[in-house]
Amino acid sequence: MNLTEKVYQEHADQHYALLEDSAHCVYIKRPVFKKVLLGLSKNYLRSEVLLDLFDSFDPNKRGYERVVYQDIDVISLEDKEVVPVLKTRSEKRLEKDQKPDFGKKLKKEKLFTESKKPKVGYCIRTGEEIPFNPERPFSYNAYRSWVQFENYDFPEKYCHETGKASNGKTSMANPILKNSYSSWR
Repeated sequence: MNLTEKVYQEHADQHYALLEDSAHCVYIKRPVFKKVLLGLSKNYLRSEVLLDLFDSFDPNKRGYERVVYQDIDVISLEDKEVVPVLKTRSEKRLEKDQKPDFGKKLKKEKLFTESKKPKVGYCIRTGEEIPFNPERPFSYNAYRSWVQFENYDFPEKYCHETGKASNGKTSMANPILKNSYSSWR
């Protein structure tokens, strides 16, 4: 290592040491793990915010106390009794969302009830009851018959949603009659 590289390395080391010793710590977020298999391995559960001074960070404010990362006992930060609970931005957002806004609530309820799909469907070939799923509109035996040719446009006999006769207007590509489709969506 020549002299220039050595001076540069010493300067970089001093710079990083200065940053570590005096930088303001504003936000700490750590992963939370659950130990499994007798503590030999661990599974990631979530990330938890241990310190969030982002909103109140103002070094020019009177009474501001600088928080340095080296001074923080991260283990004690996890203990709710040691450090007062600092509201994170996500908690504030949750509080805002929980405030009653009846207009939005009614709209959400209306959308939820409108988007409920019937749980019972009908096989478009045999008409027998099956779970409602427009992507799988056949009973097992009818599907085995259909899969031999895999013709998505082959005319079928019944509407998947209502079970009414379709007179060839339904197919694997379009298992629901058009007049019934609008009530489905």
